[in-house]
Amino acid sequence: MACLLLLAAPAMADEVCRYAGSSDYGGRLAIEARSVSAEGGLRLDVRLQLDATPLLLVHTHYLMQEISVWHRDGLAQLAVNSRYRFNDHIVRQQWDVYDRTPGGLAAWRVQGKRPAEFRRQHPRFAAHWDPASFGAPWLGDYEMDAAARRPDLDLAHDMRPVRSPLALAFYWLRWLDRPGKVAVYLPGFKEQKLVELGIGAASMAAPRTWQATPRYPGLSPSQPSTVTAAMASDRHLLRLGFDLHGVAHSARASIALTGCTGTLPPPP
Repeated sequence: MACLLLLAAPAMADEVCRYAGSSDYGGRLAIEARSVSAEGGLRLDVRLQLDATPLLLVHTHYLMQEISVWHRDGLAQLAVNSRYRFNDHIVRQQWDVYDRTPGGLAAWRVQGKRPAEFRRQHPRFAAHWDPASFGAPWLGDYEMDAAARRPDLDLAHDMRPVRSPLALAFYWLRWLDRPGKVAVYLPGFKEQKLVELGIGAASMAAPRTWQATPRYPGLSPSQPSTVTAAMASDRHLLRLGFDLHGVAHSARASIALTGCTGTLPPPP
């Protein structure tokens, strides 16, 4: 409801930034980050596409969209659409909505693997099954009564302000003026849903560079993982780099700004 009300309000500012990059396994990354300030809050819409070839003749296509609504008192609603495909085979398509309640974030999920079954279970949402529809507005068609209530994905009430991953990377990080710690909520995770990320200054000279060393059970405790971000003086995110080391595998990726239009809206 918060998102629908915000969409109905007149927009006061609008910025669209695009990024491109590469990763291991011949990966190609494309990101679009849209920030809209409106009466009563802020709406962020970040869309990510990753194409890679982890094995010979095996091509992966991964899409993720994170829509978040922010008010003065923090995150009001989070919506995540993720799609994963091997070659032409759909592995997973799901749409999650997390609504703020007095007890924290409550989760709902719509998912499917087969189009016929999906149309039967969600007839009024079936138009969103086609992967070509990715990025089209879908929250207005989302039916909470038809979606599965998922208490296992809930985030219990936490007094600290929390950030969602893509909103942190492509918006909130741009307003960071000094080192600190940020609580990051990992939507869709059943365990270890909240991670405290310490962000330090690798360089205060222009462009200012921030660096974080994430710690998580899936990451190697002996070989640190790092995330770096280079920020222009006008708060544009210039570069973002990942050097992640798991227990058995490692992965690296980097993206760079290709251009922005509009004006960055301030936080609520």
